[in-house]
Amino acid sequence: MIPEKLKKVGKKGGVSAIVVFIIAVLLLVALSSCSARRFYAIRSSEPQKPQLQKYKAIHLGWLPIDENEWLEHDYSSKKEWVDVIRYLNVDCLQSGSKDYLPMKMITAATSADDNMIPKETELFIRFNSIKMEKYARTALIEVDFIDAKSNTVVYKVSSDISMKSSGFYLESTASLLMYNVASFLYYQLTD
Repeated sequence: MIPEKLKKVGKKGGVSAIVVFIIAVLLLVALSSCSARRFYAIRSSEPQKPQLQKYKAIHLGWLPIDENEWLEHDYSSKKEWVDVIRYLNVDCLQSGSKDYLPMKMITAATSADDNMIPKETELFIRFNSIKMEKYARTALIEVDFIDAKSNTVVYKVSSDISMKSSGFYLESTASLLMYNVASFLYYQLTD
């Protein structure tokens, strides 16, 4: 399996050819696994294979992170936590979705109370719930994809989204989560 020329390299006192071959194979495996990584695992979905590619104008609802959980997440005030929630929705989720889906026209809610859906919207993405625990490695998210013209749920999904981060603060972990949610939306809308 190893070419004769490589076998001779080790005999001259250098690095063993087998070691070089093994390192090369491991490097190839590592590089190939990085490129195809998805940061979510679907728990349940209805239907199994949704046809969402046709939708071009998409409106994102507000991700319902509980404003009253500020103490559980070590914030000094509810206002500080509400500011973080706004940052996560607007600066991370909405911005990330626009980055991941430049081929779609993305609009989004501006607050938890914003129920206005633009008339040109074809697909409304309603985030029903998110369960995000302080030291968890994933967050459970439940989402409805609603055809705006017929007001019908065309896809309902429950998924674990990765929250792994190198940061020590919830903002870094949760902001990574929001970008992973945006990546999740990309795969749901383009696969």
